[in-house]
Amino acid sequence: MEASQSTQTQLRLLIIDPHGLIFDDLRAQLGAMPDLQLIAETTTWTAAQAYCTGHQIDVALVLSNWSDSKTLGRIQALVHQAPELRLVVLNIHMTDLRVAAAFAAGARGYMNQESLRDLPHILRLVAEGGVACCSSSGNELARRIVQTRALSPRERLIAAQVAAGQTNFEIASTLGLKTATIDTHVERILRKIGGRTRVDIATWWLQHVGLSDEEGEPQL
Repeated sequence: MEASQSTQTQLRLLIIDPHGLIFDDLRAQLGAMPDLQLIAETTTWTAAQAYCTGHQIDVALVLSNWSDSKTLGRIQALVHQAPELRLVVLNIHMTDLRVAAAFAAGARGYMNQESLRDLPHILRLVAEGGVACCSSSGNELARRIVQTRALSPRERLIAAQVAAGQTNFEIASTLGLKTATIDTHVERILRKIGGRTRVDIATWWLQHVGLSDEEGEPQL
């Protein structure tokens, strides 16, 4: 049951919109939340990092169309810099692979434009420490990813990308790292799960997360 409006604390929100995607319906939904305090609306990740350092932010809402291949790495860097930050991704794409990648990178919420009516509930739930997705299957997927504690956050992200069929070079390009660094992470993942090959990583991920790529294109 949601708390009554009178007992809800102020929710301090940062909007990160690198691709200029914010739209009127979203603004209307945010404007209808009396407990919302919009700290800032920024179009760059550098500014987002500065706001997270200089202000108290409860939730960051990231608007993304996945056109930037480094989005996942930037989400992870932001969460690493501000571990208490809760991050929600708003995206037009709603596939298991994208949801899995976002949560593996450190997001705690995922929604698309069709679920805008749920925005207040998702923001509040994430701010209170929960995980939320705009579909029931996505919610279960998110919980499973968050609970894969055998791997570090970065290892979970890399395992998700291995399961999606990406090479170490492609993963390195996505995260802005050297291929040798990814090689090391993959070896560490294999030791932790008792595997020998990349297929073992994909199998382990599928067993623990239940991720399906039947929706097609696996690129993140």
